[in-house]
Amino acid sequence: MNISGIFTAKKATRGSEFLNPENLKSINISGIFTAKKATRGSEFLNPENLKSMNISGIFTAKEATRGSEFLNPENLKSMNISGIFTAKKATRGSEFLNSENLKSMNISGIFTAKKATRGSEFPNPENLKS
Repeated sequence: MNISGIFTAKKATRGSEFLNPENLKSINISGIFTAKKATRGSEFLNPENLKSMNISGIFTAKEATRGSEFLNPENLKSMNISGIFTAKKATRGSEFLNSENLKSMNISGIFTAKKATRGSEFPNPENLKS
């Protein structure tokens, strides 16, 4: 995966204007990364906003549990997603990992990583290139 990525770091909860949905809609996004406690101001992850983007990777890290309705199976079905990454404790709204739900999506990779709490090595663009 060649990922250019958008990275939100630990406690990046406010003042993330560059992640504004209007700004993101004009970008071809190959990776969205939300890190620990990135729970507020995450309207860019709204299903309606995501539907207008070409997304090949969605990364949710530890405790990114609120505002995760974008991970709803119904929302994911409308997206072309080649990678979904969920880390430890991303437990709510994880019904999208149900085998029945996954069958209806075009998904080439699902990665779960234990204790990926600090922007982690696995979301690193250099590591993800294939």
